[in-house]
Amino acid sequence: MAIVCDNDSTAFILRNKRPGTRFAYRIVKIEDSFMLLRGRAAACIGFLCGFWTLSPATFGAPATNAGPVIAQVLNNYSLIPAGFPNSGIAPGTLFIIKGSGLADPNAEALPLQSSTAASGLPTALNGASVTVTSGGVTTTPVFYYAIAAQLALVLPSNTPVGTATVTVTYNGQASAPFTFQVVATAMGFGAYYGTGSGLGLAVNTITGVL
Repeated sequence: MAIVCDNDSTAFILRNKRPGTRFAYRIVKIEDSFMLLRGRAAACIGFLCGFWTLSPATFGAPATNAGPVIAQVLNNYSLIPAGFPNSGIAPGTLFIIKGSGLADPNAEALPLQSSTAASGLPTALNGASVTVTSGGVTTTPVFYYAIAAQLALVLPSNTPVGTATVTVTYNGQASAPFTFQVVATAMGFGAYYGTGSGLGLAVNTITGVL
């Protein structure tokens, strides 16, 4: 047999010397101890390997998915953080939600959803859906794209101005409500480098030429 070290030098795979075969065991470093695991939750097998002494131990089930987490709600173009002038989201505009676990981890942003499609923009995409509550009114934004770290949506025009909360649901798990401001107007100008500052960006909407 051979012990093969992963890149982080803390987890190992016990392999058979025959090409293409391996055993279902892992050696994992827990603080100053090394333990041989079989499967995700099993009693470890203690043994001596070089100068490492492995001790028997029992491990619990793996941690469950915590669900979607919202970190920021921003204008899609200005990217102005909350609390700064012009940082709110106006009804009818494109905004983004940044975070983790927001949608299918294998999903890609392109191609974008088309507002000219017969069915219009979708209210759910790649396992994700979003609700916004403001002034006692709950609205459902529509998607341009949805990836695990970021969602791009249009805030419905009937969303009341004021303090609002947004919730992301992915695969039946809902995030904690995240507070942001809905404002009457909040201009967002495209930035050449996509950072919300620096050179402005103007595009021909028909040809896409800068």
